[in-house]
Amino acid sequence: MINVLIVDDEKPARDELEFLLKKISEVTISGIAEG
Repeated sequence: MINVLIVDDEKPARDELEFLLKKISEVTISGIAEG
């Protein structure tokens, strides 16, 4: 299991990363933040 925290200034980039990472069963998104 891989835990991921998505942090980026741009919302479209955060959304795209979330979309792509959700397709990988070994990845768990721990949180999303603006940075």
